[in-house]
Amino acid sequence: MIMESSPPKGSVTIKIEDLQPVNNGNKNTNDEQYCLKENALGGWSSAFLLLANQGLATLAFFGVGVNLVLFLTRVLGQDNASAANNVSKWTGTVYLCSLVGAFLSDSYWGRYLTCALFQVVFLVVII
Repeated sequence: MIMESSPPKGSVTIKIEDLQPVNNGNKNTNDEQYCLKENALGGWSSAFLLLANQGLATLAFFGVGVNLVLFLTRVLGQDNASAANNVSKWTGTVYLCSLVGAFLSDSYWGRYLTCALFQVVFLVVII
């Protein structure tokens, strides 16, 4: 008895229309080989969006990290050792949050939904 099940979350479903036969030059074989058409999935427009978002997020991360020590020492009056310790804690928290995002992506939501949700959170926090 064969039971159909839905694909795991985060997997990509490929349609028959998105496949094209591969000409491997060997006409004596009976098995056909297929590959995806060139623009079947993704594309450079999606890649540019993700690259731009990652570049801006990285720029913001390092910009805040550099200025946070100055803010903690000059505005909040902390000494250099405490300010450096607090910036280290902040950096560790940021890196830990990326591990939480990776866990949610791999276990529950899938990579695309995770990217979309955290980009919305990123925009809401900025605005």
